[in-house]
Amino acid sequence: MTYQQVHEILNDLRRVHEQAAACCAAVDDATDERLRLLAELFRDGETQLAMRLKQTRDADRAERGTRAVGLETWVQFVPTGGVDKAMHALRTATEEGSEPTFVACMALHEQMVKALRHLSEIVPAGEATDLLQHLANMEEQAMRELGLADTMREDG
Repeated sequence: MTYQQVHEILNDLRRVHEQAAACCAAVDDATDERLRLLAELFRDGETQLAMRLKQTRDADRAERGTRAVGLETWVQFVPTGGVDKAMHALRTATEEGSEPTFVACMALHEQMVKALRHLSEIVPAGEATDLLQHLANMEEQAMRELGLADTMREDG
C-alpha cells in the first residue's frame, strides 16, 4: 500500500507540469501556436503550484498550524495513476507530432483535474481542500484556453 502526504502529491504534480512543458517544447513544430501556449500554461501551472506550496511553508507559525495540518494529511491510494498514464502518453505523443501532443496534453489536464478533485474530496475540510479546489479550477481554466486556441486555429 502506498501512502503519501498531500504536499508530496502536489510536489509530484508540480513536476508533471514541468515535464509536460518540456515535452511541448520538444515537439519539432515551431509553427504550432497551441504548443507554445501549452508549454506556457504548464510552466505557469508549475510556478503557481510551487508558489502556493512555498507560501504555505513560509506562513507565520500561528497561521501555519491550520494550513500544515491539511497538507501533511496522509492519503492512501493516491489518485494519480491516471496522471502517470497520461504523462507517459504525452511523452510518446511528442514523437508523433503536434496534433497527437495537443490531444495528449488535453488528456493530461483532464487527469490532473480528476486527481485534484478527488483529493479535495478525501482530505479534511480546510486550507488544503481550498487549495486543491483552486488548483483543479486552474487546470480547468487551462483546458478552456487550450480549447479556445484550438478552435481559433481551426477557424483560421
